[in-house]
Amino acid sequence: MKTGRIQEAERQFLAAANLNQGEALAWSALLAFYARHPERKGAAEACAKLLSLGPADGAVKEQCTALEREAP
Repeated sequence: MKTGRIQEAERQFLAAANLNQGEALAWSALLAFYARHPERKGAAEACAKLLSLGPADGAVKEQCTALEREAP
């Protein structure tokens, strides 16, 4: 049951980010979702998108760097 809710939450965060391609806030929310869950398969994509939108704040850069170091 919990797995289904997590998958649904991920689907909704992805949908919001994709509907708002140019909005850093939507991608930041998706990145925050991935940072809270052990399976972070989409974190790299969220980081790449955030960093491509323009100057990212220090917290985003730090979070992306930390997630990159944790990746297998």
